[in-house]
Amino acid sequence: MIYWSHVWKLTTVAVIPYYTGQYKNSKRGFGFVTIGANVGDFHKAASQTKKRVEVILQKEEKRVEQNIAQITNAILENINKQIFKVTLITVLLIIVVIYVAIYISNNIAGRINKIILGTQKLKENNFDFELDITEKDEIGRLKHSFNDMAKSIKQLTTNLENKLYTDELTKLGNRRAFAKDLQNIKHPVVFLLDIDSFKHINDYYGTAAGNFVLMKFATLLQEFCNQNDAKVYRMSSDEFLILSEREILVKGEEAFIKELADTVAKERFANEDLSIDTNITFSCGIADGEGNLLEKSDLALAEATRRKIPFLKYNAGDPPHEQA
Repeated sequence: MIYWSHVWKLTTVAVIPYYTGQYKNSKRGFGFVTIGANVGDFHKAASQTKKRVEVILQKEEKRVEQNIAQITNAILENINKQIFKVTLITVLLIIVVIYVAIYISNNIAGRINKIILGTQKLKENNFDFELDITEKDEIGRLKHSFNDMAKSIKQLTTNLENKLYTDELTKLGNRRAFAKDLQNIKHPVVFLLDIDSFKHINDYYGTAAGNFVLMKFATLLQEFCNQNDAKVYRMSSDEFLILSEREILVKGEEAFIKELADTVAKERFANEDLSIDTNITFSCGIADGEGNLLEKSDLALAEATRRKIPFLKYNAGDPPHEQA
């Protein structure tokens, strides 16, 4: 670089040795050649190229920026569309989930309400109520278990009622059953029966024979009462009670008890295994009307036993009336 005449110049110098020519014998022995040019002229082509390249780069930069802006806008628009679609799908899914949840809830609630209705029926002692089983899921198995439970409760209740209201030996109604049935009769008539000399049967033939007599006597009473629309109960060891209605005893109380006494008297109480063969008779106390009929019939029975007569009717106003 040479600053010459207020202009920077680029200068190239080439050394030329003098082998020939007029200076070949000079002490210098060589010369040189210079080539110079202004820096601007030297760089003119490159400068123009640079400008063109810069213009091209600016255009490309603008084009790239425009493309980037278009691509960015397209991406944002696409993202917005996707966000809208996702939001719409999410809202629809939420609605569907809520609807399904409500449907399932109502469906399950409806089936559970049926089970609750069944429990209410059980609470009301309606043990014949059964749930319809159409499902094969957990609710169906629950309904099946409920029906089994209802059947078990019904069976247990039946067994309990039988034990509560049934005499274990004779299978007749007991004192509780009599008290329950008495409430449903408007004009009751009771016959309290006591087997004569039953203690002698027990002592002589044994307890097993005594039980045989009680069971056969109970069977006779049951058959007789079935034919006369009456009910029979076992009250204690050898005491039985017949409950009837005044309107049913068309022939009257006396004819009723005499017919029963004849039926029993004709029956033989025989059992070879128990070594017993005998006849039995009974005493009877009769009461009707209002008040404690069991107590009244018991008083009449006690008086009949004391007098050694077959039966006696209780009369509140008069002394007990003896029946032949």
